[in-house]
Amino acid sequence: SRQGRVDEGLRSIRRAIETSPGWFDPYWDFLSACGEHGRKREAAEIYSEALRRFPGARDRLLRLARRYGLTGSDDE
Repeated sequence: SRQGRVDEGLRSIRRAIETSPGWFDPYWDFLSACGEHGRKREAAEIYSEALRRFPGARDRLLRLARRYGLTGSDDE
């Protein structure tokens, strides 16, 4: 099923984050996938972690979060 593929994909991306927490791409991919599939609760934790780990990417992350409605007007 499609839902099963989404779940497996997100698990795979989470493993990449856990294995290489200093690599930005998996955070971006996880947030994009969650946004595309309406999984805001799962995205919130990774979004906060990405903001802490990659302060230089804050504007990019915020734009992505806003695109998918993953953040409110208070920016976080």
